[in-house]
Amino acid sequence: MKKILISLFVFIMIISCVNEQPKAKFVEVTFAVNDTLLAEKYICKDLGISFKPPRDWQKINHKMMSAIIDKTLATQDTAVINILPVNVFLNKERSYSCFLSSIQSKFINNYIREFKAAAEEIKINEGAFSHNGINFNQLLFSKDDLVTVKLIAESNKDMSFMIDYIVPSKQYESILRTIESSIGSIKKNK
Repeated sequence: MKKILISLFVFIMIISCVNEQPKAKFVEVTFAVNDTLLAEKYICKDLGISFKPPRDWQKINHKMMSAIIDKTLATQDTAVINILPVNVFLNKERSYSCFLSSIQSKFINNYIREFKAAAEEIKINEGAFSHNGINFNQLLFSKDDLVTVKLIAESNKDMSFMIDYIVPSKQYESILRTIESSIGSIKKNK
């Protein structure tokens, strides 16, 4: 439970950050999706996407989700950027978490630049790729014995989404295939 609270804290600190970054070149990437590693499809009509979270990562209850949203809103500079958690999936036993959030599309580059500036003591591996017709910015980093795979992508002209997969560093390699399968399942709704 302590690691879950730490990952929630890290996530809230991450989204509290927020100027202009050069456009990334999006190279088409194919993922081998292993459906046996994934849960049922989660559809987010508000963001216009669907994806399959990792198997055994349960959607949190409404009360916990409300508390996360309240805490996030309380820590944000609403004059600059609004990032709103939409849903969270947890594996409490292994301290794995997956956050789905919304962000205004016009702030993606600002957010990435400010995030990197605020985390300059952390080595961040940055990349860009395209999959299923979606252009993704990816940030991969470790902090507090946790590895975060952060994906940021536009779902429509006004709204974008961010998915953060957060796992303990010691378990990252063993769960990587599952995370890749989940990423490969992300699609725009028709």
